[in-house]
Amino acid sequence: MSVDVLNEKARLEKFYDDNLSALKSLGSAISNNILPMCLREFKYIEISFRVKEQKKAVQKIERKYTDNVFRGEKFEVFFPDLIGIRVVCLYEDEVRQIVDKIKDVFDCVEEHFSDKYMLNDEEPERFGYRAIHCVGRLGVERRRLGEYKEFPDVLFEIQVRTIIQDAWANLAHKAYHAPPPSAVRRKIAVVAAILELADREFLAIRDNA
Repeated sequence: MSVDVLNEKARLEKFYDDNLSALKSLGSAISNNILPMCLREFKYIEISFRVKEQKKAVQKIERKYTDNVFRGEKFEVFFPDLIGIRVVCLYEDEVRQIVDKIKDVFDCVEEHFSDKYMLNDEEPERFGYRAIHCVGRLGVERRRLGEYKEFPDVLFEIQVRTIIQDAWANLAHKAYHAPPPSAVRRKIAVVAAILELADREFLAIRDNA
C-alpha cells in the first residue's frame, strides 16, 4: 500500500476521532429539525440519517478510492456522504417537490446531484432503482447561527424516494453484496418494473379518489 493511501486513511481516522460526535449531532439536526420544518406541507414524510461507520469508510479508501488519492484528491471530495440522510414520501410526484425544497434550504453541489428518474427515463428499456440524491452543506447564513457554529463544514447526502422505492432499495442492499448473475439481474429488472408501475398506480389512485 502506498504512503499516500496510508496517509489519507490516517487523516480520515483522525477526522472521525475528532468529529464523530459532531457528525451525529449535525445529522440529527438536519433530520429532526431543519428538514421537518421545510417539508411540513407534506402529509407523510419519513426522515432518517446515519453516519458512515469509521471502519468501513477507512477500508473503502483502499478498496475503491486508491486512484482518487493518487490524483491528489482528499477524502472530503470522494466521501460526500459521511452523513447520509433519507427522505421517504408516499407519491412519486412529491420527490421532485421535496428536492426543490432541499435546494432552497441547503447549498447543493451540482456535480454530485444524481437523478435516477432521469437516467431511467432516458433509457426506456431500463428498469431499476428510482430516487434523487442531493449532496449539500449548511448554507453560510445558517452556519452563523449559534446552534450550528460548532458543526464541521462537511458535505452530506440526502436521498429522496418513495416508500415503494425505499423498500426496494433496502431489500436489494441487504440481498446483493456482489453483482448477481445475469439471470438474477433479469428477475431484478422485472421486479423493478412492477414497482415502478405500482408507484404510478398509487399516484393515479390518489388523483382519482
